[in-house]
Amino acid sequence: GHTRTYSINGAFDAVKVRNFPDGLWFELKYESSQILLDIKALNDYGGYVSRGSYLLDEYAVGDLSYWGNSFSWDKVPTWRNARKNRAVRDDEIDRLAKHSIIMLGISPSGFTYNEEGASDTARRVKERNAMTNTTTKILWYWNSHNAWSRYRAYNDFNWDEWARKDPVTGEWIRDGGYGEGRRYYNQSVPEMREWWIRSCMDFLKSDEGQYFDGVFIDSVAWMRESVHPDQYQMVVDLGSALKNDPGTANKLYVGNALRQNQHNGSRDKFSFMDASYMENWRRLLGGQPKWQGLAVTIQLAREALWKGRIIMLNSNPWQCDFPCNEVTEEQQMIDGLPNNLAVFLMMAEENAYLSYARYPL
Repeated sequence: GHTRTYSINGAFDAVKVRNFPDGLWFELKYESSQILLDIKALNDYGGYVSRGSYLLDEYAVGDLSYWGNSFSWDKVPTWRNARKNRAVRDDEIDRLAKHSIIMLGISPSGFTYNEEGASDTARRVKERNAMTNTTTKILWYWNSHNAWSRYRAYNDFNWDEWARKDPVTGEWIRDGGYGEGRRYYNQSVPEMREWWIRSCMDFLKSDEGQYFDGVFIDSVAWMRESVHPDQYQMVVDLGSALKNDPGTANKLYVGNALRQNQHNGSRDKFSFMDASYMENWRRLLGGQPKWQGLAVTIQLAREALWKGRIIMLNSNPWQCDFPCNEVTEEQQMIDGLPNNLAVFLMMAEENAYLSYARYPL
């Protein structure tokens, strides 16, 4: 049985709820003279102002028994997105090895290619785990939308035919940041999609990839099957390739999937992914009150965790956006934590992980 006690103007009112089923969302609604207890299904988003974008649909309960449990209730379980162009120091390896999950592969870390640097860092973290009797699961970063410049896999990439170009000028279309900007993939080209899937699979099955427990696919939260069919199918096909190959069948498939300001919270991604990294969760739908954006984010995460999925919540100091360049003092980092921690603790179940950082390593 479960007992909840609420105070109304100093008087206590005990609400006893017994033997309720799994998968419920409990919400206190404050009115002028009373506090109401609202109980609904975790997959029911009908009460939110959403322009009809949250649908009552289902995705299956996940089976992550192969993953191995790096989760512990002893302290807040953490994960880290680690990117560094220069070599990773031993003291930084020590810090990375204390996290339950880390993500590598965005930068070369002192090597020529991202594959080399990420593999070296992953190997050193696993060695440190063995020395300290800890466990760190490591994810390989792979973007589905644009080209990060230092992958060895690009030696086999046909830039003239597989990257998007402006139909008028013939110039490559870029994302507008990071120097000249990263070039966009042209997923309408079958050969490009085949290269993208093959490159990821080959790395994970290689000696360099042996230290990785899964793959993280970026740029999928906003991706819709009806609007971006080629990119969508490419990401689906990689998930199928991973599960159908004995060499990768036990690799976790992760994306920046759930996002409350996207159509249906981007819940459809769980039809082919195992876990979600959650970013940009403070950004709202048009006309949506701020409290509701937070409530939907928490409910999306709780629904996923109830269904056996993994949630990796990304956060940075509450007083700024990401990257948080204006926060420079340790006290500012401390002051920016409580709200993020409160959101995480309201969603926390087994296999929920928190990242809190000003910017990546």
